[in-house]
Amino acid sequence: PLLPARDAARRSWLEHLEAAGRFHWRQDRGAALLAGLRDELAREQLRKRAAWSRLPERERMERLAQASGLSLEQVAHALLGAPSGARGFVAAVRALERVRAAL
Repeated sequence: PLLPARDAARRSWLEHLEAAGRFHWRQDRGAALLAGLRDELAREQLRKRAAWSRLPERERMERLAQASGLSLEQVAHALLGAPSGARGFVAAVRALERVRAAL
């Protein structure tokens, strides 16, 4: 059933993002959400640490792991893995956010 429409003046940006995320998740679009975060991280890395973009993939991930305090496996999974289920998705998003903050 449809929920009654909220007053648009009270809807925050965060509520909108949460609703969009729930919609995409229900449509099995978690991979698309993760791809967007990965793309954003790549742009941020290019802006802040352009030299790292020219490194071999493994060395770049090692530097990201060292900078963020995550393990190489966590970084590799966040950047390249296909998380299964909600917990895997949340873990990947948290790792990406931690890497982004460390840049």
